[in-house]
Amino acid sequence: FSIAGTGCNAGAYPLATLLDVVSGTTCAISIPAQVASNGKRYLFYDWSDGSMANPRSVTPAANTTLQASFASQSKVFGSITPANGGSFVTNPAPATSDGYFFDNTQVTVTAVPAPGYSFASITAGTITYTITNQVTVTVPTTVSAAFSACTYSVSPSGTVAIGGGLTTQSVTVTTGAGCAWATSSSAAWLAVGQGSAGPGPVVY
Repeated sequence: FSIAGTGCNAGAYPLATLLDVVSGTTCAISIPAQVASNGKRYLFYDWSDGSMANPRSVTPAANTTLQASFASQSKVFGSITPANGGSFVTNPAPATSDGYFFDNTQVTVTAVPAPGYSFASITAGTITYTITNQVTVTVPTTVSAAFSACTYSVSPSGTVAIGGGLTTQSVTVTTGAGCAWATSSSAAWLAVGQGSAGPGPVVY
């Protein structure tokens, strides 16, 4: 913190410092609005006399103790594999746009696969969770979400001979769990019936 004013021992000092000032002198005191290091952040909250002013002025007439209180925050970092495989969302959102939560906030983390990918795993800190789970943020935490590229196969594949008149055919689409797909017709003479989305057979 820093203190300024005539007779106030003006200067910058570490916290928990005892200073001699001239009784009845008005001194200006300021403290950093926040202190951050390696994903941990402390935000000034108030003084022990209830004042929330920062900077503030004091005029001590006797021995006076002022204690500053801080609210602690931790950052949630993100790691996505592969980079275009998806994302994760938190509920609630971070308290600030740079990803910090107030400590002891319960956060629901949900993995969101990108189109063409399926969920593989999500880890918060050292614990692996299902696609959606709840964590309590107390320290800087890295959320690592992994996704797998979807693969698809169609059986039978190739060209299907269709005779004249109304004909019904079917193919079976096979893919991994969590991999979405849909079918549609690009021709007026071809209509998709059952199974327009996976998994399973498509009747046309």
